[in-house]
Amino acid sequence: MHSLKDLPAEPCPGLVIAAILEREDPRDALVARDNLTLDTLPTGARVGTGSPRRAAQVRALRPDLEIVDIRGNVGTRIARVKGLEEHGNRQVVVRDSTETDEAAHRGIGTENTGDCDAVILAVSGLKRLGKESVITEYLDPSRMLPAPGQGALAIEVRETEFVNPDTATLFDPEISQPVRTLGEALIAADHFETHLEVTAERRLLRRLEAGCATPIGAYATVKDGDLVLTAVVASPDGTESLRHTSATGELDVPGAERLGIRVAEDLLQMGAAALAGLEVK
Repeated sequence: MHSLKDLPAEPCPGLVIAAILEREDPRDALVARDNLTLDTLPTGARVGTGSPRRAAQVRALRPDLEIVDIRGNVGTRIARVKGLEEHGNRQVVVRDSTETDEAAHRGIGTENTGDCDAVILAVSGLKRLGKESVITEYLDPSRMLPAPGQGALAIEVRETEFVNPDTATLFDPEISQPVRTLGEALIAADHFETHLEVTAERRLLRRLEAGCATPIGAYATVKDGDLVLTAVVASPDGTESLRHTSATGELDVPGAERLGIRVAEDLLQMGAAALAGLEVK
């Protein structure tokens, strides 16, 4: 099982994504001191994120803020916010040095705490960890597009679990023919609308030949009988960006893939490769 946004867009030979669970909230969240929002953070405020996508979009919205590169698990990142230090890992003594519980076995020293005014994290991760209470603002996709697949969980299995592992028809047991009850259970667990949405998002990412280090956001929704995909490609410094939306009435996996490719091609025609430094064939 994977967080889908962290799974490479290129298929892995011999494996197939057999189920995508119903999506949790795909938005990004601001976790700030003193209940501040993105608009009310003071000039020069330090905002932590390890995501080039988030950094570029924050810089586009608030060029007066300082972006701080952060790493670590969710608790460690929350603890970077002034006043929320208690969310960090408990300190322990190992081999005559003070280290975090998480990193003690690797000998990594203590992370900074309380040195940021805010951090940006995925709403879905905070909710799943029971930490939604620290959110001071939910960042709407109209302002900050999430990563492709954000909020969705995917279950990946061997192709041999199905007689016909074609992803276009995998959810139809008469065509895919699962060889045992595991495949049948995965088909039953798949959430069709989520599957279509993330298929369009990830197919766009794959066509752009981009990874998590590229400032690209994408968000698709099924609305009024159409699958609607919006994507953004930004320069790393956030000074320039391209945003594009398109839709299709083809509510099946091949239609979702075609939509993702079409939006990617439109962005490339608009200059996305040069803007984000993409090396697209």
